This record gives sequence, C-alpha cells and structure tokens, in this order.
Amino acid sequence: GAVEKRKLVYVLNRDAAGKPTIASPLEANRGRAITLAMVGIDNGFDNPIFASLEMQYDGDNQDIIVADANEADSKGTQLPETQLAYYELDLGLNHVSRRWATTALQGACCVAAVPGVADGGPGGVLVGSEDWLEYLHDTMDEQTSAGDSNHNKNAILSKRICCALPRRRLHPKDRTILVTQITVHRQKKSKFFAVAQTELGDLYKVTLKVDKSVEPPKVEALEVSLLDTLPAAISINVSKMGYLFAAVETGDHYLYQFQRLDVPDAPTCR
Repeated sequence: GAVEKRKLVYVLNRDAAGKPTIASPLEANRGRAITLAMVGIDNGFDNPIFASLEMQYDGDNQDIIVADANEADSKGTQLPETQLAYYELDLGLNHVSRRWATTALQGACCVAAVPGVADGGPGGVLVGSEDWLEYLHDTMDEQTSAGDSNHNKNAILSKRICCALPRRRLHPKDRTILVTQITVHRQKKSKFFAVAQTELGDLYKVTLKVDKSVEPPKVEALEVSLLDTLPAAISINVSKMGYLFAAVETGDHYLYQFQRLDVPDAPTCR
C-alpha cells in the first residue's frame, strides 16, 4: 500500500526455475483516498483479494483540520470517513476491481487477515481502531454505518461484530486507546488466535467465536483478554514455534516465548 494518488498493483510469481518475477503493474486508483493499511485475504484458489483500509477526504475542504472528534461535533465538522474495501484481481481478464466496501469504526488504522474456509476459519479481517477491535467480511449482513452521526453509537456497535479493549484503571476515561498492531497465529487442527498491541504497549489475545455448523463458518462474537505489556512495536509476529518477535519502535528488537496463553483472572471483554 502507498499514500500516493496513483495506486498500482504488481503481481508476483515464480518462474520454472523458482526465481521470483514481477508482472507489469495494474492500476487500482481511488480518487481522494489515503491508504492506511493493506493485507491479502485468504481466498483459497479463487481470484486473489486484498483488503485496503482507506480514508476518504473532501477536496473542497482541505483547509479544515480537526484533531478531536468532540471538537468536530461541537463545530459541526464532518470527520473523514474510514472505509474497508475489498479489491479483486481477475486472473482471466488481468484486471483489478473494487468489489466491496463498508465503513469502519472511527480511528481504524490496522488490519489482519483471518484464516479462510480451507484452513477452518471464516475468512475476513480484524480491524483495530480506537478502543475497539472489529471483525469485517463481505459475507456479513448489511450493517449500520459506523460513520453515520444520525445513529446512536451504542446502537451502531450492537449491530457490528466488535469488542472493546480492557482498559487500565488509571487511564483517563476521556482518552481513547489506539490499537496499532494485529497479527494472526495459526495453530494445529484448524485453530487460530490473534494478538493485538496498543499504543501503550499492552498486548491482548483476541479469540473469535465461530459457528462452524453453517457454511461458510460465521463469526458470532469476539473475546479480548490481556496477555502482557511490552514495549510499543511497529510490527509484531508470532512464529510457528511459539515465539513472538517485536520490532520495537524506539530501541532494540525483542524475541519472546509464550509460557501460556490463558492467563488466570486476566481482564477480559466480550
């Protein structure tokens, strides 16, 4: 992903000798949009799909800059809308199209792909935002827009598959907590879980409650539990051997080993 105006998609493949090759770029331009994050979707053997977290802005109001949502409401200013969009690469036509989009929660800034049906998962993505984690997929029913100011916030959240973050006791109630990193770890027997980190360094285990009695599997709820507190990282990754690598934002990088995933009496939100 890039913040430039013109968006190009490069298809990477391997030749007969196993060397990587890059095909000619395909255009996937989106006017007046800033790409915040991007991830490839687990779509099996179908056409490749990638999810893009985009922020739409109005070119006629470029001089209006609002840093606080409360300030925006008091002034009647419309905050830029953040959308999660699916782009599909048609291998037959060699063309990229925008196939689906929905409004994400305010402050959404990171995404992670959930294992697809072939790996025992529901597919889709987890989106991290301010105070909330949300699951989104194009197979979900039509939801109330998270950016619609005409709806009550609690009513909006009740119609979406999302979960709040456990907060520190002394953290100011009027200050939000931003989820900055999410990674998904696949286990044996079609099991998986996600790990998310906030700007404060708090590390959370994210569990998806999936109904596998229907086809395709359907996510019913999210559960977020506190794991630990680490230095704030610009990227985190969980290896197959059970190690967590944290590329720390300021300082040395660290490699951690999980002793257990279910911490007794850990603060949990459902």
